Amino acid sequence: MRIKPYLYVIMLLHVSNVMAQRIRKDHKEMTPSEKTAYVNALIVLRNNGTLASMASHHGSHFNTPIHSSGTMNGEFFLPWHRMYQFQMENRIRGVASVPEAGYLCVPYWDWRLENTSATVTWDDPGFLQLNAINTSSYTITRNFSTVTLANATDINNLLAIPTLLPVPPSPGLKSITVNRFSYRSESWHDRGHNFIGGTMGGSTSPRDPIFYLHHGFIDKLWQDWYDSDNGVVKTAFTFSTPASTYWMDWPSVSPNQINDSRYMKYQNGTAAPVTNEEVWYAYNKKLVLDGFSGIPFNVTGTNRLYCYTAWNGASINGEIFAGDVKRDASNNIVPDNRGGMKIKQGATCAFNAGSSVTMLPGFEAEYGAVFEANVVSLPCGFNSLQPQGIIADIAEVDDSNNQSQLYVYAESHHNSITVNYVIQARSKVILQFFNLMGQIIYSVDLGDQVAGNYQNNFTLPLASGIYFCRLITGNNQQSVKFAY
Repeated sequence: MRIKPYLYVIMLLHVSNVMAQRIRKDHKEMTPSEKTAYVNALIVLRNNGTLASMASHHGSHFNTPIHSSGTMNGEFFLPWHRMYQFQMENRIRGVASVPEAGYLCVPYWDWRLENTSATVTWDDPGFLQLNAINTSSYTITRNFSTVTLANATDINNLLAIPTLLPVPPSPGLKSITVNRFSYRSESWHDRGHNFIGGTMGGSTSPRDPIFYLHHGFIDKLWQDWYDSDNGVVKTAFTFSTPASTYWMDWPSVSPNQINDSRYMKYQNGTAAPVTNEEVWYAYNKKLVLDGFSGIPFNVTGTNRLYCYTAWNGASINGEIFAGDVKRDASNNIVPDNRGGMKIKQGATCAFNAGSSVTMLPGFEAEYGAVFEANVVSLPCGFNSLQPQGIIADIAEVDDSNNQSQLYVYAESHHNSITVNYVIQARSKVILQFFNLMGQIIYSVDLGDQVAGNYQNNFTLPLASGIYFCRLITGNNQQSVKFAY
């Protein structure tokens, strides 16, 4: 029995009640409203003693293997600070008096671009200047020096190192020339602390919020190194287990469980179970969502929101790429064989970006999965559209020659269009939107999809009028007119 394909468009109320996944980005990509929320959350944490408590914890473990110095081998430098960053991020996102804080992540400071006191912008007016953080009871200082920070060539050399640490780790080996990723990255890290000076030059450096931007870049570099195709030795190192005693909240988590930040282990207190949390790093207005070692990243659960909005000086920007892809040396998105991204059966999630969302080969939504792809005009978490319910145009499409045996319908909300479709056989899927003049307004390649039900949502800056939606599957296509 053939199912006659059809496509219809409906305007109706749509309210999304989701919490954003952790997408960390360069602080320069934060919007003004995000920076305001971030500073307001930090002020709350300063006033309630959290910043001082975090700094005290760091200071109490300063002369342990979380650093390299003298007889300390520093083998826990990377995993300990990764967890420490995560803990601070949880505290920021948990500031209830700043509603937007729940969508924030700790940003990072890219030394390649800001490596002199004249080029540093994270203390621009209104963000992390000293007068925004300091009080009579909480004082931090900064004393910029001429210490040389890592440039692009230094970072490329760092990422090309094949080995994380020697086995067993050797004490006091950190330098900018040693051929071990952990030791060399720690040495460059030391220069960042000395470059800022003041509070950042001591054991309680986390009193200064720049600490977290600084270590955010360290953690990003570790993830970049972990993702790079420079050999397999980097995944072979086994950390000693006692490092878990240094954690603040995760006594059941081993350093060997947190090599890949995309599957961060989380434990809310000593008696709580260990679960997975996601962390992704964006760079240069691009976010890549993929798997590792041939295994796709599996999205499970409901209300998952992957939102990447990058501030472009005057407008929202940011691109999301999901699939079996990576960045090349020129920051282009190219295929790889690590493993893509799969939306599991029963999972619901949305991909929101300021410029575009692109699903490439390696992206898959299982039968029964629901996902949306939105181009947003406001940062994630600050968009409170309250659309009204209106029924719009309904149309049918003859598809007697379509071998995919599919049908399509679309639901259009105020400022957004939701396209739902079913395909009967595996095929490459493309969705396009046209105006009455036949001009393409928006096109998205959803990659290779298996048979099943799918849903995509697009927020497009359209004026009221008549438009067309086209679904392309392999050599077949359907189009439908709808009112907006």
